[in-house]
Amino acid sequence: MSVLPIGETDRALLDFGQALASNPNYSKAYYNRGNAYSRQGQSDQAIADYSMALKLNPNYAKAYFNRGNAYLEKGERDRAEADLAKARVLDPELFNRP
Repeated sequence: MSVLPIGETDRALLDFGQALASNPNYSKAYYNRGNAYSRQGQSDQAIADYSMALKLNPNYAKAYFNRGNAYLEKGERDRAEADLAKARVLDPELFNRP
């Protein structure tokens, strides 16, 4: 996940929303907005944004990883396992990072 100072997620959501309004094909903005939603405990919105990031960039390992974790939070184990497996194929080192 990207690092957001505590209390800054609302501002981040606005900023990423503005970035997407001017460039709706910016996969990293969807990914980062998904991180902000995830930080707020809004798993459904996070999953939607990670999914958009993946639609735009199907090889975005971090988006698979974070979407998999969001699915885990919702108890959707099969979907989580599929995403985490895809993330591992795309970037095995992702699982070794702190």
